[in-house]
Amino acid sequence: MINHSRYGAPEFMGYPLKETFLLNCAVGIEDGQNMLYTLQTGRPPVFNVFDIDACRVVRSFPLSEDTHTCWTHKIDAEGNVYFATQATGRLYRYSPISKEVESLGYVLGESALYHICFDEERNVYVGTFPNAKIVKYDVKEKRFYDLGTVIEGEKYAMSMVYYKGFLYVGGNSASTSFYKVNVKSGEKERLKNPSISGVFDETQVRCYYMMTLVEHYLFAHTKLFDGTYVMLVYDLEQGRWLDFVLDKAFGHHVSPKLDGKVYLILEKRVKSFDLATCEIEETGMDYANYIMGGNWVRMKDQEKYPGNTYVTVNYDLGKPVLLNLQKKEVTVLENADFTDQPIEIRAMGTDPDGHIIFGGYMGTHGAVFDVATGDYRIFPIGQIEGMGTCGDKVYFGIYTQAQVHEFDPKLPIDTGNNPRFLRKIGEKQDRPFKVIEAEGKVVISSVPTYGELGGALTIFDPVGDTWAVYRNIVPNHSVISLAYRDGKIYASTCIWGGLGIDPIERDAKIFVFDLAKSQKVAEVTPKFPDFQDHLMHIGDISFGPDGLLWAVSKGFVFAMDPETLEIMKYRNINGYDWTVEGIRLVPICIRWGHDGLMYINANDTMAVFDIHSLDYKIIGGRATHFEIGKDGNLYYTDYSRLYRIDVSNTNEPVPGGKQI
Repeated sequence: MINHSRYGAPEFMGYPLKETFLLNCAVGIEDGQNMLYTLQTGRPPVFNVFDIDACRVVRSFPLSEDTHTCWTHKIDAEGNVYFATQATGRLYRYSPISKEVESLGYVLGESALYHICFDEERNVYVGTFPNAKIVKYDVKEKRFYDLGTVIEGEKYAMSMVYYKGFLYVGGNSASTSFYKVNVKSGEKERLKNPSISGVFDETQVRCYYMMTLVEHYLFAHTKLFDGTYVMLVYDLEQGRWLDFVLDKAFGHHVSPKLDGKVYLILEKRVKSFDLATCEIEETGMDYANYIMGGNWVRMKDQEKYPGNTYVTVNYDLGKPVLLNLQKKEVTVLENADFTDQPIEIRAMGTDPDGHIIFGGYMGTHGAVFDVATGDYRIFPIGQIEGMGTCGDKVYFGIYTQAQVHEFDPKLPIDTGNNPRFLRKIGEKQDRPFKVIEAEGKVVISSVPTYGELGGALTIFDPVGDTWAVYRNIVPNHSVISLAYRDGKIYASTCIWGGLGIDPIERDAKIFVFDLAKSQKVAEVTPKFPDFQDHLMHIGDISFGPDGLLWAVSKGFVFAMDPETLEIMKYRNINGYDWTVEGIRLVPICIRWGHDGLMYINANDTMAVFDIHSLDYKIIGGRATHFEIGKDGNLYYTDYSRLYRIDVSNTNEPVPGGKQI
């Protein structure tokens, strides 16, 4: 019973993951100095003004915690730096005169803003998600204008440029579009997607990822149907795509013009593109990363950096990078003094010894936490969506492209080897969420890529090194959570697929997959006598000590007979207000305490639940993820923060609380 346990007040334990993660930048002149402007991803994110020659941050501005990421910075004709955020779609402006950052407001109903551009009057235009709108900020009137959804049936106005009174806008979906929009009248025209004979046709363009305007050319870093990225060029004067493809393009942008050429990353090398002849030439520089904004500068130290140097940022390293043409050298500013920022925790799990593992959102590292010593081991990894153990190994599901990595926590951390990449799941999968062991095999649930419906169940045999991927076991559903018993894999689903597409279904499912037969043998839509609303997402499922299969949907908890899939018990403890627009992919978690009680982050709030009496108690604050440590205590995260709740078996009442 719950009143046999005492729960201490949540104790703040710090930030499990901190790093400098830079996705984009702008470079300009401020008070005669070469300055780089960039927003560090984090909770909160921090806007930095960085003196390139002095290699130091001169000003930093923590922003609101309801934002965390920025893909676009642009400098207007007066030197003001505009940048737009995600999580909450806010537009900000930094003034080089006042030296202050101003929030210009957020766009109602839009959770992400993409690709800033300006017209001749310095008005600002941004694209949005999830309604594929264009929004204008009028700098004289100091207000936003909603120009409406530009790409009907899509979620993203992903990238765009402004040219002579028109916006050229690209989307992001399974069959995306390219539009020309008159900013005065709002009239729009659908233009042809690019096609290259023998390479791809216009139906096979998936995403206009980033765009750069140079003279009358639009350079579009574009994702194709097979997941590859290319750089394509559109002639804005002639209104046509040029008949060639810049293959193996790292992106994201090309440089501004310098002596009639732009520079870009192709095949992990810096190359030039002649704007007059369209010829490509080598520069003699290797660079296995991206041009993520930036500009040409003349460094003060002309002996070390003669002539013109291109300055951008490297997101793998979290540092500014200088590309000097005369010396043919790439220099990473290793001494750049950005302060590492807390990274939002995207995933939590445990290794076979009970150490807690954290994965970060939009980060490049994970951490293993020893609850006994308080020590962290940091290891290199991408964005972990989910993790689980099989034998003595930990398996990570990584976004993007549904990568699977293997980690041996008993061995030293070794970049590229431990953790090590195994393979991509394929089958248009993107986010692997749940990992469990079943008869010595690794079983993984996943969500498809952008603009796609239909998740997958993947089974990997580490001994035989064989993989089997079963997509669309429940058509148009993503596979969210997994449990195993007696030769059968139990799985929950949700109605959403990858971002950028509306769901077709309305009710999440539970299905059963026979491991020996390699096929689905049962499927059910959970229904409840006094509950008529749709359960659109079923999070964690787990077998309880009573033998029932327990599941959670937001704050709604229920149990099923694993043989018949009949609903045996249920209780609403913290709300279940699903809407089609309220996309959720990350599962609510279920964990079992040593005391036989269920612990859940019900609707993202830390709670304990008695599966016999159906009593519950809220015992903590907002909990985006949690685990039970090997010390029996609860560890949960509120975005980037880690908290601990001490759990002790006692008959004493909870101070200030109510026994239930």
